[in-house]
Amino acid sequence: MQNKRILVVDDEEALRRSILRHLKKTEALCFEAGNGEEALATLGETKPDLILLDIMMPVMDGLEFCRQVRRVPEMREVYLIFLTSKSDLKDRVLGLYLGADNYLTKPFEPKALLEAVEVGLAAKAQTRQAILDPLTELYNRHYFNLRLGDEQYRAQLYHRGLSLALIDLNGFGMADPEVGKLGWDTILSTLAHLMKSQFRRCDLLAYLGEGNLAVLLPESEPYGAKQILEEFVALVKASDFPKKGKIILRIGLASGEPGHLLKQAEEALRGALIRGEWLHVLPEP
Repeated sequence: MQNKRILVVDDEEALRRSILRHLKKTEALCFEAGNGEEALATLGETKPDLILLDIMMPVMDGLEFCRQVRRVPEMREVYLIFLTSKSDLKDRVLGLYLGADNYLTKPFEPKALLEAVEVGLAAKAQTRQAILDPLTELYNRHYFNLRLGDEQYRAQLYHRGLSLALIDLNGFGMADPEVGKLGWDTILSTLAHLMKSQFRRCDLLAYLGEGNLAVLLPESEPYGAKQILEEFVALVKASDFPKKGKIILRIGLASGEPGHLLKQAEEALRGALIRGEWLHVLPEP
């Protein structure tokens, strides 16, 4: 369980300390918070794989924390275990309905705690395998399609900005003795690394296959999205790619009506390919 991250959220300090002491056996990196509000404030830093969460807490209880966490797309794959008392049956059922994955009834034995954590981390690993591309470790096409629908609905409902960039790695897969398959794999991995370093945590990065990538930019207006993509293009041009002379990106960026965003981004990408531009934007400024 090395390199795994666990967040323990409970207002009883003695219980938190006891849980953290037992979790040392997992060799996971552990964090703690005294209530749901504190825990929410730490998520960006702690980035947990698994959360152990009490239901009854002051300021923000476990149910409200669960409700808010599951609204955050980046937190949907976090494995969440409720810590409940025997009398919390209704809350336990509600917690599972809100998105908790499992529960432990207090008081619990250390063995039961460690077994639940082991099962949870294994389930988290399987979830990641199902939604990530193994080479680039970007989200795969299936997960991208799901999230695109969610983000378009959110943008329409709350009248928020949403932009989509489609990226084509020009010449990908072409028979080239100077590049070869291993060379293309290295190029894709390097490009994915640059994307992770350049874009915001809230942006969804995906590999769609056949040298095609996508970046979904929530809360972004046309000018801001264009600026982010221009900075990414500059980063790619300045980077030390293997076989750099072979790297040509064509990017189509759309910041329009959420319901037609994918079609508009595809049209923008066609414009970039036809005009030989690194970046083509629709609607045109």
